[in-house]
Amino acid sequence: MFKETKKLLPVSLILSAIFALFEGGNYVLAWLPAFFIFFLGISALYRLWGWAGKSRKLLFIIALALILRLISAVALEVFLPINGYPDSEQQQAGYVFYDAFRRDTAAYDLAQSDSPLITAFSQKDHTDQYGGLLFFSASTYRYLSPDIHRPLLISLFSAFAAALGLPFFWMAAKELGGKKLAQIATWLFALYPESILMGSSQMREPFLISLVAIILWAFLSWQKDKKYRPAQWGLGLSFGAMLLISPAIAIISLIFIIIYKMLLDDQQKISLKQITIAAALLLLSLLLLSSALSTTKLDSTSPLGAIVEWSQKAVLWDIYQLERGSGWVQKLFAEMPQSLQIPFVTAYGLTQPVLPAAIIEPTTLIWKVLGILRAIGWYALAPFLLYGL
Repeated sequence: MFKETKKLLPVSLILSAIFALFEGGNYVLAWLPAFFIFFLGISALYRLWGWAGKSRKLLFIIALALILRLISAVALEVFLPINGYPDSEQQQAGYVFYDAFRRDTAAYDLAQSDSPLITAFSQKDHTDQYGGLLFFSASTYRYLSPDIHRPLLISLFSAFAAALGLPFFWMAAKELGGKKLAQIATWLFALYPESILMGSSQMREPFLISLVAIILWAFLSWQKDKKYRPAQWGLGLSFGAMLLISPAIAIISLIFIIIYKMLLDDQQKISLKQITIAAALLLLSLLLLSSALSTTKLDSTSPLGAIVEWSQKAVLWDIYQLERGSGWVQKLFAEMPQSLQIPFVTAYGLTQPVLPAAIIEPTTLIWKVLGILRAIGWYALAPFLLYGL
């Protein structure tokens, strides 16, 4: 343990000292919480890497994934106010995503108020449908950055959250297809541009993606040994955390796990205990999701009705966003029957013809780079998705 600390302490000191330069406010007050997060995060990653088999390739992937997300977080914080859109309040504050801007601002306001942090789950301001990330961010600001708003602290947690899923994903991929598959899949997991962007922002996705990776590993390990305690804890804690951050993703993950379990079981026999646990988790997820969605001014009062109505409005919002952002799509919508709009949007979303637009669209340099990288990432991933099907 002492040898491990001697290795990790200097790395944490150097990285946190550099990171704190970009956080603003008093340097010492910025460096102390950054060092605390860096040391805990790097220590956790080092232990997980050892647990996953101490592959040097995995260590390199983890280090590169973390560094890319940290560099991206700092670059966005610095350059968005300079090279983003001047009339965008969120970009002038250093945020790529409007949701992140609203939630993070609300989190700091809550941290500065006299209200208990648990009020993050009351949904009074609708900045976070489920309250979990709002609670976490407000807790970070209240106890680690009470003097000034430092959005990079949440980005730091996001970067480590994204990296923490890599060892679990590596072990799960090895279990499914061996070391070669694990290497390819983990590289994709680490370097996918959208994942890097999310993992350097104040979003819930890096937490959710890593939780899904932990659930996959825990489920595969539990399949091999039903009494394996780490797998049991991994399933329980990951689903619990996911319910706080996004019950919708918890429901989807649970459904996929149940289907996968049935596919693995040749005789399709599932014990009563497994059915009871799955049903209880599904019911809890539905109730939490319905409770969250009921605060978004929906008319339906039943859990299923709220979810269905929210889904319908989400689809209509996506259609509106797509139409508003493209004159070509507006022209097509004007000429096609309304019944074909949803199938068209679905096909458009799958094919994502965005790379030519990203290259020629007149915009600022930072958004052109982001658009090109995100488009290239999708096109690189699409063949793997088709092959998987």
